[in-house]
Amino acid sequence: MKLAILFLGTVLSLPIVKPQIVSVDTDNTQLVMHVDGKGTVRTYHYGEKVADSDQFLHFNTGRGSDYGDGPMTYPTVGGGFNGQAALHVKYADGNQNTELYYVSHDVVTGDGVVTTTLHLKDHLTKLEVDLIYEAHQREDVMLMHSVIKNKGRKPLRLRSFASASLNLDSDRYLLTHTYGGWATEMQMDQT
Repeated sequence: MKLAILFLGTVLSLPIVKPQIVSVDTDNTQLVMHVDGKGTVRTYHYGEKVADSDQFLHFNTGRGSDYGDGPMTYPTVGGGFNGQAALHVKYADGNQNTELYYVSHDVVTGDGVVTTTLHLKDHLTKLEVDLIYEAHQREDVMLMHSVIKNKGRKPLRLRSFASASLNLDSDRYLLTHTYGGWATEMQMDQT
């Protein structure tokens, strides 16, 4: 089945996706993402493991539809998203709208690391993004990065892009990150 959407005078046919949960787990932590019927991927939980991640299949954020239905896993410039985008693309025709939808995901296990790859696609521009999560089980560490592929016929410009996007909806948390430049790599900071 397909979902037909009219976009800038073009009828775009999107595959209908079965709503599902994609969970990335370490021994003690969990990242829970929800894929809705249109293929929009949203992050609903990061922290201690939950007993049943399927509870997020019917999770209601209480937000109105005009503000979105929760934090997008990899937000892009355009569509219904307002906020700090992880990806901003300018296409050859001047268009700067990118809407990524879930295509599939893979899970590979080996040597204490579980790698989950989410495959996303903008069906109009043919831009593809793979979100790769490496979950180091015993260390309770998740490494995240993205791979951006232009499968369209025309060149594009990446105006800004992030390795990952993690929206934290909490009144308190501890964030440890590294930054640096030449000769000052891996400076650690905690917030």
